[in-house]
Amino acid sequence: MNDSAQNKRQKRMIILLVVMVAIASSLGTLVVGNLIDLSRNDRVMVQRSDYDRLVRYKRLFEVEDILKNDHLYEADDQKLVDYAIKGLVSAMDDRYSAYMTAEEYRMVQQDNEGTMAGIGILMSIDATDQRATVLRVYPNTPAAAAGLQKGDKLLAADGKALVEMDIKQVAAELRGEEGSKVTLLLLRNGQEVSATVTRAMYTATRVEYAMLENSVGYISVSEFTGDVVEAYNNALADLQNQGMKGLIVDLRDNPGGYYDAVCTMVDQLLPEGPIVSTKDRHNRESVKKSDANALGIPLVVLVNGNSASASEIFAGAVQDYGVGSLVGTKTFGKGLVQIDIPFKSDGAALKYTYAKYYTPKGRDINGVGIDPDVNIDLPQELKENPAALTRENDVQLQKALDILRPQVAD
Repeated sequence: MNDSAQNKRQKRMIILLVVMVAIASSLGTLVVGNLIDLSRNDRVMVQRSDYDRLVRYKRLFEVEDILKNDHLYEADDQKLVDYAIKGLVSAMDDRYSAYMTAEEYRMVQQDNEGTMAGIGILMSIDATDQRATVLRVYPNTPAAAAGLQKGDKLLAADGKALVEMDIKQVAAELRGEEGSKVTLLLLRNGQEVSATVTRAMYTATRVEYAMLENSVGYISVSEFTGDVVEAYNNALADLQNQGMKGLIVDLRDNPGGYYDAVCTMVDQLLPEGPIVSTKDRHNRESVKKSDANALGIPLVVLVNGNSASASEIFAGAVQDYGVGSLVGTKTFGKGLVQIDIPFKSDGAALKYTYAKYYTPKGRDINGVGIDPDVNIDLPQELKENPAALTRENDVQLQKALDILRPQVAD
């Protein structure tokens, strides 16, 4: 390519960038100086800071031009844009921030609302082997019907290896049209097994509860999403009607969820005061507070290394106020808060970390986690085969009952 052609190409890219800035400016996202007659000798006027910004991103358009004109395969314009933005976000080195296309964001919203087409499992990426691992199989779902178990590691879906993927990418491989099938290769107890699951619409049951011995209520919360607040309140009310004298809240393997939801739920266990505070990069602080109404009964909260984010807000507040005991193992250590910014033009969204949160006593637990009051781990054989866990052999649950037993005795 000669110098003249290269100069013309670069000039055209600058003009395209200026037009983009002008459009963005009309939407109120940028402040740009006066744009002067683009047809007059290809000359424009912009503020210096905006021009420097345009030049900084010129390489993006150079690469796009090469791919669209010279690459062996035809480029998908929208895909190029989407992945350019994804790359921009990934440069923040923050695994909790992401750009989601309209379809990806729609799936996330369906997950959060609790009703979706899929197979019906809660997963996380196991830090020890980077494998997608089943944390929970929701009842009355395709996964339950196909015999999937807690602890199963997902190796492949329809022959496609599920490696070097984040949890959203793995989830996308499991979703599909209602009634369609997906064949999964699983690692279970060191053996590879296959399971074919028929995708269907289902509602995730994120709260399960029961009355245990000595009138001790038990509530398990798998995520702070969907209708979790309503379901939790209904569980509390039913247990109270049954004469509950003590309460166990099980947050083991709960990866988090809605900030407002967890604050509403833990508020019912706390005295008046701060529940959690957040602070952004500009040192601006926001505080969520509880009222003076509290349940006022003996309490134990179960936690483990997969209890993260909103679960740690709950556990940290309970521990700081001393209204209950934490039993289990150290929590995950995610003390960051994300926000979703949807783009009305096409339904895509940006999720990014905007603040760090602190417990009522001002503890920063990010990257550190919360140590339980009673540190007790499950036996190794149950950790390797979690499907074998029962109430009777669950030493963490039994320890919680031991703690509560003298407090609820008549």
